[in-house]
Amino acid sequence: MNDLIFPPLVFSEWKETRDTLKKYSKMVASIREKMSLYHPYNWHTALELCGRGFTTAPMLRNQFSPAQVFEVILNLDEQTLIIESTFREVKKILLSGQSLNALCDETCSLLTDIGVKPPMDKIDFADGKPGRFIKEHVTIYWEAAKKFNSILMGFKSELKQELSPVLFLPESLSVILSCMPGKPAAKEFSLGFSAGDETFGDTFFYVSLPGSEEHEKSVFPYNELINLPEPENRLISFFKSALTEETEMT
Repeated sequence: MNDLIFPPLVFSEWKETRDTLKKYSKMVASIREKMSLYHPYNWHTALELCGRGFTTAPMLRNQFSPAQVFEVILNLDEQTLIIESTFREVKKILLSGQSLNALCDETCSLLTDIGVKPPMDKIDFADGKPGRFIKEHVTIYWEAAKKFNSILMGFKSELKQELSPVLFLPESLSVILSCMPGKPAAKEFSLGFSAGDETFGDTFFYVSLPGSEEHEKSVFPYNELINLPEPENRLISFFKSALTEETEMT
C-alpha cells in the first residue's frame, strides 16, 4: 500500500472557517432530514460525500412528482452551495462567510424559485453574524476528508457487518463509517475523522464503540499521523487494534 500524505490542518488556524462550515452544513442537513424518508439509524439526518463535497443526495420534489428530484450540495471544490434538479436549471450561491441567516434566506428563495417549498424553519437559522470561509482552509479540509474516504472504502472489504454509507455529520464535522450489529452479541462501532473540537482539540481520527459501558472512544491525532511513515497503513492498524473481536472482522 502506498504512502498517503495528508495535508497539515491545525484546529486553531482554521477554527473560524470550521465553525462557519458547521453552520452551513447543519442547514443543508436539515433540508435532507425534513424531505427524506426516516431511516432507523438516522442516516437521513446526515449528509453524504460526493465528488465535490457534501450532499443531501437526490430527494423528491414532492410526493406527486416521482420523476422530479433535486439535490443540495455543499461544493467544497468551488466553495458554493448548489441546487441541482431534474426539472430546472442549476442554482448556485457563493459561500463567502455570509451569515447563516443570509444563506438560509437565499437558499429558501432558490428552492421556492424551482418549485420546492422550503422545509427549514428560519428561526433555527437566524444567526446574523458573518463568519469566515477561507478558501485555503476549506480546500485543505476537503482534501483530507476525501483521502480518509478513500481509506474507508478500501477498509470496508475487511468488515462483515452491515455498513452505513460513508456519512458526514454536521454537528461534529465528522466523516464516518458506521457498522451495525449483525447479531445481538456484536457491538456497533464507528470509524471517524473529526475536524477537531473543544474537547480533543486538533483534528483527529477515532474509533467509537457506542455499545460499550463507558462509550469508549480511541483517538489518533491527525497531525501526529501525517508525520509518520506509511500513514495509511498506520491508520488502518489503529482501526484494527481499537476494535474488539466482537466486531467480527475477518
